[in-house]
Amino acid sequence: MENIKAADQFLNALGSELKGLLGDHGVESIISGKDETRRLLESILSTIDAVNAYKSIRRVDEVPQIVETTEPVAPQVKEPLVDSEWKECTFNRKIHGGSVDFGSDLSRFIPETVVNRFDLQHGARILAKMDNTGYVTIKEVIEHGNDNDSSIRHVAGVLLKDSGEWCVAPLHDKESIYNVHPKDVDSRNDLVEGAPCVYNIDLKRPNDDVRIARILEHSSAAQETAVTSAPPATKEKASAEEKTDKPKPFPFLKGCTVVVLGGQKKWFETAVAPTGANFVHENGKTPDRVIPELKKAQALCILETATSHHAYFDCKETAKKYGVPMFKIQGSKKSLARVLEENSKTINAANRK
Repeated sequence: MENIKAADQFLNALGSELKGLLGDHGVESIISGKDETRRLLESILSTIDAVNAYKSIRRVDEVPQIVETTEPVAPQVKEPLVDSEWKECTFNRKIHGGSVDFGSDLSRFIPETVVNRFDLQHGARILAKMDNTGYVTIKEVIEHGNDNDSSIRHVAGVLLKDSGEWCVAPLHDKESIYNVHPKDVDSRNDLVEGAPCVYNIDLKRPNDDVRIARILEHSSAAQETAVTSAPPATKEKASAEEKTDKPKPFPFLKGCTVVVLGGQKKWFETAVAPTGANFVHENGKTPDRVIPELKKAQALCILETATSHHAYFDCKETAKKYGVPMFKIQGSKKSLARVLEENSKTINAANRK
């Protein structure tokens, strides 16, 4: 632009100079054909033409280039389906964690830690909701399920290393070894060789890697693993074992004290009475009431879904200190009766000082 202005100024000055040179006599000189004046005029006109040509070229060069730009359009994100209200759902057990079925083909995965926290088993009815990120919140367990209705079994075992690979061996058969799933090896930092654990196995895929459900403390391994059992090889074998089991003679826990933590007394009282054991119940909120009895007891049965955090840990620490075996139960008479019957030997031998 500066060059164009300079050219305009030059032309204006040249025009003024030309006017001064010509005057009235200049016109007469041109008409009469005097060579000197004519050559001067032709030179000036040629210069003007050259300057105008230069200006036209510069104007073309300096025209701003218009570049069309298109603003990027953000992709539309489809909002996921949301169940923002509490809804009765069904829990389905997987080899690790499980899924919560909200109906209408909408289900979401929950991890093993949540399954353990609520003691969920296959087919349980729960009250849950889901936010717009897919995160599931469980409020309560409405009806307990049974993992025996699925192909998943929970087995007490011990962690081993075989040729540098993490494995587990069931407590009842240490000759059998199962590989631990790589996801557990990568994500867990509590794998210790020789540590007792509970692992999950899928009977439909017995050769697949197993998943670690939880690592147990050495001091409480015997108590915790009392409620786990090895998976039956086949359904037929399991059915045959059930048929050959002989009923326990009643009362088979005479002289024992059974403490039940959580739930309502009327749910469990009739399950303990036929065993001959002394029944002590606490609703899961005020553990101080049963601590004196727990110190002398032979069994602590905990309904985790109806027990406060404070009560759970106070009673658990007392039970560990006095060698009282602990068992997780469901909210039914049948569940407690089965636990007492299956673990009668452990209960009868416990805390006899």
